[in-house]
Amino acid sequence: MATTTTTETNITIATAILIRSKSNGLLRAAVACCGCLLAGWAAATLPMFRQTEGADRTAAAILTGRSFPTELVTSYIGDAKGADVFGFCRASTKRSLAVLNLYLYEEAFAAGRADLIDTRLRNLLRSVKAALHCAPADAYLWLLLFSFENASGGFKADNLAYLRTSYLMGPHEGWIAIKRNPVALAMLPGLDSSLAQTVLDEFASLVQNGLYEESAAIFAAANPIVRDRLLARLAKVPQPSRERFAKALGALLPSVAVPGIDREDDRPWRR
Repeated sequence: MATTTTTETNITIATAILIRSKSNGLLRAAVACCGCLLAGWAAATLPMFRQTEGADRTAAAILTGRSFPTELVTSYIGDAKGADVFGFCRASTKRSLAVLNLYLYEEAFAAGRADLIDTRLRNLLRSVKAALHCAPADAYLWLLLFSFENASGGFKADNLAYLRTSYLMGPHEGWIAIKRNPVALAMLPGLDSSLAQTVLDEFASLVQNGLYEESAAIFAAANPIVRDRLLARLAKVPQPSRERFAKALGALLPSVAVPGIDREDDRPWRR
């Protein structure tokens, strides 16, 4: 009986060792397989990252206001498109392509190049939509889509959904607000009350967050009816912010009175 028990125990141990050995072998094979996949992925994508580096770097610089030769921008667009041989949805590069195409369109528009404007506008819209497919939460891309769908086919009420989405995805991003607010203010009389209030609140936030020169330039470019609504909204902004805004605005529109702030020419003791 003891011999039988010992034999059964040995068989159990041997079986466990065999199972463990097979498990370890499967684990090693899985790790090796993952390593091969990662190595293959790196080999396939590293050249793509290098090829799109110029496009990504240039697009980022364009958003800060820098200018580049047309030929250079065009070559980077070609590099980025050529790198996408596998159809990867790489959001950063798709976004860079949209920004580079925006640069080319604005350049043609500013130069009055009628022979280029339509083609570059189509390229811009195509690249913006491709970028949104990969990055649907990008507020700046939604703003571009709103702006240039209007430029392409004229304003349609349905396009306001793009503007709403831009505010939904990026309600408090200052650099986007600086670009978005003047676009939205130009259409303020035609907006519904909710969206119009969002636009007015955004302007007030620019002032309250210390972007005085930027907000003064936006105000100066707005039509008189819109200015009145902006001034009414500014009445709720803390006085120190209103004072600094009034100073910045005075350099552009010295005759405009900001609520609760005396103009310099209204203070005879300072003359």
